[in-house]
Amino acid sequence: MICSGCTVAVRKRDNDKCPFCRTPTPTSKEEINEREKKRMEAGDAIAIHNIGYYYAKGLNGFPQNWGKAIELFHRAAELGYTRSYGAIGLLFFIISYLVYHPRNSVLLGLHLSRSH
Repeated sequence: MICSGCTVAVRKRDNDKCPFCRTPTPTSKEEINEREKKRMEAGDAIAIHNIGYYYAKGLNGFPQNWGKAIELFHRAAELGYTRSYGAIGLLFFIISYLVYHPRNSVLLGLHLSRSH
């Protein structure tokens, strides 16, 4: 975990490199996704959680897939990332709410189908 002071200091120096590995800051979504996937393959719980979030919301070029999101949240939680438990609970709440109130999915901008 990097503290806020370190990230502020790096930005003040006009240095767009990671303070730990010194790699340049990613400039595109594709580069961010590639780095996240690489970290996920290495077993990084935060990266696994982030990709789960991308699947849950359909962000960064990932298709919306709640089943895959829950699977990734479970994996991140097993690796010790406790925020994933909250994400699992929230996703189950949203899914169960939409099952009982399907017309609200349009209001929330979500797509409910039997595949989720």
